[in-house]
Amino acid sequence: MNQNVSIPRSRHKHAFSLVELLVVVAVIALLSTLWFPAMAKAHLKSSGYAAGCLSNLRQLMIGWSMYKEDNHDVLLPNAPAGFAANQTWCGGSSEDWLISSANTNVNVLLGSLLAPYVRSNLNIYRCPADLVPSSNGQRLRSYSMNGQMGAAFNTPNYNAGFRQYKTTADLTCPNPQSAFIFADEHPGSINDGYFQVNCSSASLPSLPASYIDGGCGFSFADGHAEIHKWVTPNFVIPIVQGQTPATIFIPANNADWLWLVSHTACP
Repeated sequence: MNQNVSIPRSRHKHAFSLVELLVVVAVIALLSTLWFPAMAKAHLKSSGYAAGCLSNLRQLMIGWSMYKEDNHDVLLPNAPAGFAANQTWCGGSSEDWLISSANTNVNVLLGSLLAPYVRSNLNIYRCPADLVPSSNGQRLRSYSMNGQMGAAFNTPNYNAGFRQYKTTADLTCPNPQSAFIFADEHPGSINDGYFQVNCSSASLPSLPASYIDGGCGFSFADGHAEIHKWVTPNFVIPIVQGQTPATIFIPANNADWLWLVSHTACP
């Protein structure tokens, strides 16, 4: 008996033609030629900022070291607002987003204690990654000094229960390799040259910068400098011209906070 068997036709699967494949390859190649140079350019620019920042910090530290050698190991005095220029490392005037004289007045820095030790080279007071100007122009300074350092003129201790450092002999905890002296301050919080860390309350009245690949420059009492990259979003705060962020309160177990406090002062 004959039985008609119906064999279903296989569905034809459409494949890319050679022309289509060539078009795809060409598009990918075009995108690569646009993307890779842009990424390389961004990397080079960031690397350039980092190198410039580190160079400036090292030169500031040379001046810092020379000052203490000339002054019986007394550390270079810090610069809380209101102190006379000739009593502090960068003058007691405050920078801001508006038209403060300290933003652009070179005499504020030239009349301060550090200038003679860096040959009055004012270019080293600002990180090249600090690009957002105030209303009256590009500010001269983007670095601030650890608020626990340089308490030579009986600077008030805003961190009750934590050490202040007046002389080289005080630098035992943190040790000179770990105790930070200068740091990039966020353009939105920088005012005087005094970088305040509230070590016992997990708050940041002075904000560190994050404009070099999500980090910023630090220099340390042994003379070395490094770019420290933040690992939590709490410390990566956008820069908005004219805007001063409020004091940042963060969890006490925040990894960046713990790093900062351990390099600021010991109880």
